[in-house]
Amino acid sequence: MRLPEPLKVAVFALALMAKPMVVTLPFVMLLLDVWPLQRVSIARAVAPVSRSAWMQVVREKVPLLLVTLAGTGGIIYAVRHGAVITQISEHGSLARLSAAAYSFLIAPFRVIWPASLSPLYEMPARISPLEPRFALALAGVVLVTAVLVGLRGRWPGGLAAWTFSVLMLAPTSVVVRQGADLAPDRYSYLSGMGFAMLVGGGALGMIRLLRREALTRSMGWSVTLAGLIALGGLGITSWSYGQVWRESETLWRWAVELDPDCSVCHGKLGESALSGPGGKTRVGEAEGLFRRSIALRPDLPDAYFNLGTALVLQGRYAEAESPLRSYMERAPWSASGPERLGLVYLLERRYEPALPLLRIAFVQKPDAPDLRRYLIQALEGQAHALRAQGRDGEADMLLAEVRTVSAASPEATRESRPSPRP
Repeated sequence: MRLPEPLKVAVFALALMAKPMVVTLPFVMLLLDVWPLQRVSIARAVAPVSRSAWMQVVREKVPLLLVTLAGTGGIIYAVRHGAVITQISEHGSLARLSAAAYSFLIAPFRVIWPASLSPLYEMPARISPLEPRFALALAGVVLVTAVLVGLRGRWPGGLAAWTFSVLMLAPTSVVVRQGADLAPDRYSYLSGMGFAMLVGGGALGMIRLLRREALTRSMGWSVTLAGLIALGGLGITSWSYGQVWRESETLWRWAVELDPDCSVCHGKLGESALSGPGGKTRVGEAEGLFRRSIALRPDLPDAYFNLGTALVLQGRYAEAESPLRSYMERAPWSASGPERLGLVYLLERRYEPALPLLRIAFVQKPDAPDLRRYLIQALEGQAHALRAQGRDGEADMLLAEVRTVSAASPEATRESRPSPRP
């Protein structure tokens, strides 16, 4: 059934808002027009008839391409302003291309041989095109592409599957994306769909050969048995990964075992230790993991925040100040840093230095009830201190600010506002 054009465009726009990686859909549809639908041919693109066919298939995709152009700008803006890990600008063009080639080449291998998969393959602080894994990947992508282009007449499916894989991975590669993960496994299943079609086509071809008795039955049974063994092996592998993924701590402990130099993995394992059963009793273990994370990658901000939190939970407020300030230096856009450091000062009853920090955080997160309570407590505590010094006018100004902050959400404030003094 052919969808009406407006409905097709609307569905694509909704998909783009839900999952930005579908941005390549119009190009995937053009690829399907080449193979397996064979509506157009690259080899005869200069022929008048072929040019007319190409104009037709491209014209069909124009509405989708317009949606793609409209959505791409928003996606790029969101990605560049939402990440707090490795910025794209930190790497040169050749380095980014090499890293993208690595993800293009490694994804098919992980689909074929899903061994030692990790939830995170950490993005290195610096990407060198001369590093063996990146240099070999770039050479491998060039070689595979050249071979498949050369075989396109005899085996068009191979080139189509490879091109489909690259198209699906392109939006998630380092060329466009920024983040902590160099080549995420979670995108491999989409890029592997083209290779799965090749396997399915191969199985169908074997069945047809058997029906025509072009193959002996013993060969057919051998191929079937090999396929069943492969499926069984994949099933057992999936079950084993299910044991690893059953909870956060087992997952990140597995990631640390696979890559002991993964800073983010150590940090995530520390977070799991804090939030898991007996979290507060394991705060010492979490602290060690956060310190290890910082030692591995001192440029990443999150471990500093987590270390400060671990120290606060242990009542080591003076020690928590340094890592929290380090977090604020590396993530100046985040309200979490000033909020947490303001809370440290509040717990120490140092209301004066707590106030500017909590005010900054409150401007960024005015709807956070906990933050509102912290700010009110600091305002009331400082007002009480000023009144004790005979500075009633300044104290009255702070209490007026309390009323303004409380007015934003009086019900939430009355329900759980802490006392400013013990």
